[in-house]
Amino acid sequence: METRYFVTAVVVVLVAVTLTWLIFIPHPEKYDELDNLAGAIAGIEGGEDPLRYSSREHGFSAAPPVGFRVEESYVNQSFGPDVRIPGVAFIVPRTLYSGTNLSPDSFVSVESLPGNDCTPSRFILTDDPGRRIVLGGVAYLYAESATAGAGNVYEDAVYVRDAGERCVAVRKLAHLTNVANYPKGSIREFDRSILSRAAEDVARSLVIRY
Repeated sequence: METRYFVTAVVVVLVAVTLTWLIFIPHPEKYDELDNLAGAIAGIEGGEDPLRYSSREHGFSAAPPVGFRVEESYVNQSFGPDVRIPGVAFIVPRTLYSGTNLSPDSFVSVESLPGNDCTPSRFILTDDPGRRIVLGGVAYLYAESATAGAGNVYEDAVYVRDAGERCVAVRKLAHLTNVANYPKGSIREFDRSILSRAAEDVARSLVIRY
């Protein structure tokens, strides 16, 4: 009987100590989690869509492709190091390029330049004036270009729109390698339509905030 009472007393003491630790001892990591949760809730209550990416610096918001990594330090230099086109890139995830001839530096981006001469040739090396395409109720000019060398192909395309005092482009860049350079059956040809759909989804969701 005394043994049973002793065991019960030990259990009660352990429970009391545990509760004291949980209630009165600070746990900073838990506070961080609560702060993050509170911030997310506040953003939703404030009208922000948690599935959208927003950039005050570049004046836009958009729904990035699922799984793509955001690169805010992105600058396009298609015309050489002296011509810088700022923006934000969404880098393809491993699940998209793994086992294919698509390289991991492929991406979709949102870029802009000052002025109202909104033609594809301001963003890519092309003489094509662009084909009109409507995405999300907004008219874009679409054009493509491609360069190749040393077994690599860079397929560049832009969707360009007038945003008042700035020209905005949604770019898709597919860096592809030659399937013939690999052992037969080791990789498959990347389905280009996947990146095209990702870029068009960004263009459809794009909201300009200049």
